[in-house]
Amino acid sequence: MSRARSLALQSIGAVLDRGAYSNIEASRALAGERLSEADRSLYKQLFYGVLERVIPLDYCIGRFSRMKKTSPALTNILRLGACQLLFLDRIPPRAAVDESVKLARRVAPQAAGFVNAVLRNIDRSRDGLLEELDRGGLSLKYSVHPAVAALLTDAYGHAATQAFFEGFTAQRSRICARVNTLRCSDASAFAAAAARDGITAEPGPLPDSVFLCFSKALEQTAAWRDGLFHLQGAASQLAAAAVCAKPGDTVLDACAAPGSKSFTMAQQMRDRGEIYAFDLHPHRVRLIEAGMRRLGIACIRPATADAAAPYPVSVHADAALVDAPCSGYGMMARRPELRYRPPSEFAGLPALQRAILDRAAQSLRPGGRLVYSTCTLVPAENRAVTDAFLQANPGFSYAPCPRLSGADADGPVTLFEPGSEGFYIAAIRREG
Repeated sequence: MSRARSLALQSIGAVLDRGAYSNIEASRALAGERLSEADRSLYKQLFYGVLERVIPLDYCIGRFSRMKKTSPALTNILRLGACQLLFLDRIPPRAAVDESVKLARRVAPQAAGFVNAVLRNIDRSRDGLLEELDRGGLSLKYSVHPAVAALLTDAYGHAATQAFFEGFTAQRSRICARVNTLRCSDASAFAAAAARDGITAEPGPLPDSVFLCFSKALEQTAAWRDGLFHLQGAASQLAAAAVCAKPGDTVLDACAAPGSKSFTMAQQMRDRGEIYAFDLHPHRVRLIEAGMRRLGIACIRPATADAAAPYPVSVHADAALVDAPCSGYGMMARRPELRYRPPSEFAGLPALQRAILDRAAQSLRPGGRLVYSTCTLVPAENRAVTDAFLQANPGFSYAPCPRLSGADADGPVTLFEPGSEGFYIAAIRREG
């Protein structure tokens, strides 16, 4: 039995049945195994292949399964087998079925025949099933919860929503990073250093941003150990850039972990000044501290703090960033498990987001700049929050905001582009 298949099954269960984050689970699983490059690649194909297609896989399985209910493990074995048969052309159908039956014999021996029958029926009906999926609505075709697909369609239109979903594959395949300008002069110098590690670095959409292509784990490279870069999506880098932090400034990062935006701002400040980086959870604050050490940053002041409550230290900030907790629908490509969480789970977030924004605004000096950002596309968590804040605080107003495409926008920016993370960024100025 393929170890890659067995490991993928374990990881799928960890995410879908026990609520693990897909990116963290994949890193954990691969770090604990000595797999060949071929098996590492197979693991990723199977793991993400299932997570990205739960709804169409369940649809196809349901066409041939007479069982009203199966155990989570057996359900995931069927999903794993169906994914190989329908979407992974390089895997022979016989191998996909046989390996799935072997997995079933370990989990539920009495169900091995059932798994064999369902998967063989899917294989025989493959072309027709794929045509049905292609003709299905956005939810079925792109494996997104129906309520999420409806919400985004209502907000942005069918064509834009479909284009965003189509960009999922491209977004996940392009790993964006920020060059550590405290240790590397620019993207060109970084590309030369990275090449010695077998990393290809192509220019990204922002200054000092790069897209990486690599075959081995980044954590095993000298470029990582030497702190020449940190991973950060282009939209996240844009949110940090919107703060306009300068050397010597005092900056608040109210919801900082795991620290990428604080790291970027520290580099923009040339490590001069102070960045108060708060997070609610101590273990996430430790991630900020570890990143500081690796990148050689001294100006960040990490601390455990509830961003909606009084801060543990007095902060009088020249600029503040609120990257608020959100539904995360803009990150569905990188964290496919988010596709299956209905908007109703996040109904209480706007009140929390507003409380955090209000608290950050109190720490801002007159004339200071406040940036509110989320990695979601839900209007109620974005423009509705900042509009309500401005209505209640007449001493604040929208300020120009940078865009990936170049010239600043007059007001808030919503990134809803194929192949890019979905993000909302609003720059707000305090009068004075």
